[in-house]
Amino acid sequence: MLQPGKKAANRPATRRKPRSTPRPYVLRHLLHCGVCQRRMEGTWNNGRAHYRCKFPVEYALANKIEHPRTVYVREDHILAELDPWLGQIFDPAALEQTVQALLAAQNNELDRVAIEAARKTIDDCDQRMVRYRATLDAGGDPREVGK
Repeated sequence: MLQPGKKAANRPATRRKPRSTPRPYVLRHLLHCGVCQRRMEGTWNNGRAHYRCKFPVEYALANKIEHPRTVYVREDHILAELDPWLGQIFDPAALEQTVQALLAAQNNELDRVAIEAARKTIDDCDQRMVRYRATLDAGGDPREVGK
């Protein structure tokens, strides 16, 4: 599956619409594998919702990761731990602290996004400089390179 904004050599970049499913997955698109950091997919198994990470052996070998062939986590086991924790952090007595933590996390995310954008700009400038130098080394006109 292609990531948004990326394209295969013979296909234009498009945003794929997620597949529809008749089954509810409470944590859809939120869980990532602890071994490989890839997003886990929802699957129905024995009448219950599960999340799994299927990692082909070839990828594990190529990326030097020790990863089981498939990792399964039952949704009800996660929710049994998650629900009480959410109840605690959104308790009226803890609400002010929770709001402050959410604001701090949001600011950190904005900082991360700004830093990533700056890195992309710097990388783009570095690539352009390499091309400019190559043009000049090949005898290009400095006045034309700067345009």
